[in-house]
Amino acid sequence: MAREFHFRIDSILTASPAQVWQHANNFDGVNYELMPWAKMTAGASTPALSIEALPTGKNPFKSWILLFGFIPFDLHYLGMEKVSKQGFSEKSYSFWQKLWKHERRLMELGNNCLVVDEVTFSPRIALLGYLLKPIFMIVFRHRHYQLWKKFGVIA
Repeated sequence: MAREFHFRIDSILTASPAQVWQHANNFDGVNYELMPWAKMTAGASTPALSIEALPTGKNPFKSWILLFGFIPFDLHYLGMEKVSKQGFSEKSYSFWQKLWKHERRLMELGNNCLVVDEVTFSPRIALLGYLLKPIFMIVFRHRHYQLWKKFGVIA
C-alpha cells in the first residue's frame, strides 16, 4: 500500500471569502502565492484561467511545476473534484506523486476569512515523502504569508 503524507495550514485573513476567492481563482493568484519558490504553468493563453472554469472529475491539462519559477521540477496533471466560491478540492497526479490532493476551504468569520489548506500526497518513491513533506509545508506556509501580505492577518 502506498504511503500517504498529510498536513494542514490555516490563517484568518482580514478580507471576505469573496475577496480571497477572487484572488485564488486563477493561476496568476496561485503563482503570486507560490513565487519565488515555484510557479505553475497554465499555457501561454491561459495565465488568468479561472479555476472555476476547469471541468471537474477529469485531469484537463498538464501544468509544469517550475522550481524558482524557471527550473522544470515536476509535470502535474491537474484535476478538480469540486470547485465553488467556498474553495476547491483538487485531486491530481504527477511525475513525482501518485496522488496529490489539495483542498482549500474559505470560511466566513464575521468580516474575516478563515483559509484552510489541507494537502495529502503519496510519492511514487515512498521514502521521498519524509523529505518532501517539510518542503511542501514551507511552501504552503509561504503561500499563507503571501496571503497575509495581500489581505492582512488576524494574529
